[in-house]
Amino acid sequence: MADTPFESHPVHKHLLVLANPSAQSFDHSIASTYAGVVKDSRQEIVIRDLYAIGFDPVLKASERPIGADWSPAPDVECELELLRSADLLVFVYPIWYGLPPAMLKV
Repeated sequence: MADTPFESHPVHKHLLVLANPSAQSFDHSIASTYAGVVKDSRQEIVIRDLYAIGFDPVLKASERPIGADWSPAPDVECELELLRSADLLVFVYPIWYGLPPAMLKV
């Protein structure tokens, strides 16, 4: 039996981070199309829509890594695990006033 084009390629896990508050945005269309291509290629994808999950980009004093016994909050640890397990990291966001949205700024 002949190999299909996908059998000889490793399965990659994609993590797509989406940052646009409008569900009808062009960015959401890009993310959806990207996810479709990934799935059609028999790859894995996780989409994290920062606005949909209620991500709060403000660093609180309790979240600062101070002291040897510090550990991230459970929600942050979940996101860190998604990052650790991803082979590819993709960001989809609008350019507002020449910059990414505040949601993504460090």
